[in-house]
Amino acid sequence: MRKGVIGPTKTELCEATLKVLADENKEYTTKDINDQVAILLQLTEEYLKTEDESGIGTAYDYRMRWVRTELKKQGKIYNPKRGIWKKA
Repeated sequence: MRKGVIGPTKTELCEATLKVLADENKEYTTKDINDQVAILLQLTEEYLKTEDESGIGTAYDYRMRWVRTELKKQGKIYNPKRGIWKKA
């Protein structure tokens, strides 16, 4: 992440992701989750467009991948198909 651009904490991203996935009967795409978390946390365009240090994608997308992985390990969410997520 570029210096000076401060984003939400991992806990904030996890909590927002669970709020987005609140409807247990609905499936969400990765893009839906990322877009809705960004709106919920009122993330700035500057933050959302900040490239990851690896140069592959944005830092936000990278952090959201880890958030979903962590929530999946905790048994709070699962992905029945590639790119599709549901609350457990």
